[in-house]
Amino acid sequence: MTLDRSLSDADTAQVIKAVRLFYAFWDTGNSEYVSAAVDNDFRDSTLPAGRPQGRAGLLFASQAFRSAVPDLRCRIEDLLLSGDKVTARFTFTGTDKGEFMGHAATGRAVKFFAIDIP
Repeated sequence: MTLDRSLSDADTAQVIKAVRLFYAFWDTGNSEYVSAAVDNDFRDSTLPAGRPQGRAGLLFASQAFRSAVPDLRCRIEDLLLSGDKVTARFTFTGTDKGEFMGHAATGRAVKFFAIDIP
């Protein structure tokens, strides 16, 4: 974790808490986490076709992916906090057990990384 030392301890703790709640949502699919971490005005600037905007879109994406990868896990690998920006590098793992976007299940392990730069 790389933290901006110009931020107060309280501000840093608040941002880290929100980030952990957000990725706990991706790790578990628990909608309470996304509600606690994401503002009502959240908008995804890279929204895929067919996905609703806002919190509903996050829930939709999680449910769709979890239908194909029911044991989905998400782990934060690296976190960079600078001013009002947070960048996260994280890894998803699980097992491909269901159809996803027209592709049949393979039964194979799934592992991929992603980076969020809001």
